Amino acid sequence: MANGAMTTNVSEEKQARVALVEEDFVDCIVQLPDRLFFGSGIPVCLWFLSRNRDGSGPYRKRKGEVLFIDARSRGRMVTRRLRALADEEIAEIAATYQHFREAEGERQEIPGFCKTATIEDIRKHDFKLTPGIYVGTEAEEGDDTPFEVRMAELKGQLKAAVTESNTIQNRVVLDMTRLK
Repeated sequence: MANGAMTTNVSEEKQARVALVEEDFVDCIVQLPDRLFFGSGIPVCLWFLSRNRDGSGPYRKRKGEVLFIDARSRGRMVTRRLRALADEEIAEIAATYQHFREAEGERQEIPGFCKTATIEDIRKHDFKLTPGIYVGTEAEEGDDTPFEVRMAELKGQLKAAVTESNTIQNRVVLDMTRLK
């Protein structure tokens, strides 16, 4: 579906989305990057719907839970107009969904990529199903150096750069006066 289906407030479309969530049919939403299809460059999303969420079949009980996967950062441009997902990226998305359906215990959460939300969480967000709302942003690699130490290092680097700049500037001025 087009991404607009996850958030639109057009009456009939929102009512359909609310009904799918409230009736507990929405199992997973995957937001894909743009330019995956020849006919259109718009980004799309996959909706996985299921009636068997009560644990009576081959999968675990998932009532009241929805898995959100944000795969917008996946894929690479193969032409100026077309992006492709690598086999590993497709496998990562599929494995994440399989883990959600099959694994008992703690849910898999990867900041910026996937998170399980409850129907109550979805209600709080006015039934918007955009994965980015729920998964947040990717964890950045932190710098474990304390601020005071890092600031002292940066000041030292700046002082050395200014000194070098002054030395070069003095040489240029000296060379210019010699040429006159």
